[in-house]
Amino acid sequence: ANVKPGKEEVHRDNNSDSDDDESDDNEDEDEDEFPVSHELVFKTHERAVTTLSVDLPGSRFVSGSADCTIKFHDFASMTPSTLRAFKSVDPSAKKNAAAQETHSVHYVAFNPISPSQILVIPATPQPKILDRDGNVLTEFVKGDMYLRDMHNTKGHISEVTSGAWSPTDYNLCATAGTDSTVRIWDVNVGRNQKEVIAHKSRAAGSAGRTKITAVAWASPKQGGPNVLVATGLDGSLVMWSGDGPYTRPAAE
Repeated sequence: ANVKPGKEEVHRDNNSDSDDDESDDNEDEDEDEFPVSHELVFKTHERAVTTLSVDLPGSRFVSGSADCTIKFHDFASMTPSTLRAFKSVDPSAKKNAAAQETHSVHYVAFNPISPSQILVIPATPQPKILDRDGNVLTEFVKGDMYLRDMHNTKGHISEVTSGAWSPTDYNLCATAGTDSTVRIWDVNVGRNQKEVIAHKSRAAGSAGRTKITAVAWASPKQGGPNVLVATGLDGSLVMWSGDGPYTRPAAE
């Protein structure tokens, strides 16, 4: 027997068609959002890739990994069958050390003004500046962990987590660490930082300190002022004028 659908069933079917159309539209939008038609897979690291940076001319990129290495890749020498790094560097290796320690790489970044320099943040208290071929130009000093006042230390006293280049001065970079500080360095001087910004955490039970998880240095070219921004594990977000002074935050 033929049974005609009631109004309620017709209404439900119409809604179903509408939902299907919306679902298709969403899928189309998702497909358009990412360049998924072509890809190159670089199998140069043995563990998860944690950071990546492309130089300003777009001729070279470096990648850092939890396998404790930095890989250098040159686009000009690549073919689909030779997607290899031309050099591998362990940034935490020490010269003339009897026993070598290896550490994950948190962050790498080409200098946006002078692409011959690369800021490297291994999971140690000592950031480094490398050249384009992986040679160490500067290693920043480790501070005295027994000093209570961070302003009296010459460098980070514990693991560094993040870094950023100055958008206006190619000689300056900033680093952030688990010692609750942001430090500004002259890349030509490794024995002492230029500025120490000690963040005082207001979180209960923190003893006034927190892990600084990220730092960024915004450029006026991005449409705003020159500003230095840091975030903490305690949920804080702190801003300073990029040109200083750094004694008090501009916003928090």
